[in-house]
Amino acid sequence: MPPLAIDVDLRKSTVALQLFGGFRLDVGDTLVTVPQGVQRLVALLALRQQLSRHRVAGTMWPHAAQAQALTNLRHTMWRLQRAVPMGLVLDIGSELTLAPEVGSDVSFVTRAAGRQLTDG
Repeated sequence: MPPLAIDVDLRKSTVALQLFGGFRLDVGDTLVTVPQGVQRLVALLALRQQLSRHRVAGTMWPHAAQAQALTNLRHTMWRLQRAVPMGLVLDIGSELTLAPEVGSDVSFVTRAAGRQLTDG
């Protein structure tokens, strides 16, 4: 079986997110420095695709009271907007998801694995 051409596929995206081998975020040709707490949020959404604000807050801060976890999430979203002002995470009602312009190695591998399973 040929190796997956993850890097080639991600370059087609406006925003390339790499989780395998370490967190890396490229917007166009620019490597973006993202604070570690914000990286956790972005990685969670890359892995789970779309989650409610309450689920994200509870997952990221499981030992905090719900109100504190939601406050932490608001602060993390604010930090994300400062690091990547182009709207990397969309807030759709009470749901959070990555913007459609974001291509990730996780989604690429998931799609490739799905094709392998259906094509045999």
